[in-house]
Amino acid sequence: VADKAIGAASEKAQLEPDGKITIIDGRINSPKAYGPFDIVLANSVFCIYGMRGVPYQDITYVMEHFSFDTFQNMLSEIDSYLKVDGVLAIHNSNYNFMDTQLYVDKYEAIESMKCPNHFVPRIDRLEKKFVDVGNVEMECVYRKRR
Repeated sequence: VADKAIGAASEKAQLEPDGKITIIDGRINSPKAYGPFDIVLANSVFCIYGMRGVPYQDITYVMEHFSFDTFQNMLSEIDSYLKVDGVLAIHNSNYNFMDTQLYVDKYEAIESMKCPNHFVPRIDRLEKKFVDVGNVEMECVYRKRR
């Protein structure tokens, strides 16, 4: 979490005339106390970048430090903050949200909203291998159905 980014976002939120934007530093306060929310943005939250000297395609270090189970557990926590019909946006994730049971049970991709290719190592959790998604746009915005 970048303190400078939180400061800049807080300043911009004060410009909102109806006071509908609140910036919460999750290191200090639990977001749950302020929810449920209409939208949750997770940009570069669910990822570990490469280590210096480790080839991009070598995902062993990612799987050792950020497992698919950890990914799912973090998503379940965030899901508890979001209203039904709310929007969850995930960009730059090592794993695919659509591979989770949470997605299957509660979410749908908003097909008209895609993001550029992620720039972190992408992992196929079943085969435990690097996935080269190429230069394509991918699903990254989801609506909570229930």
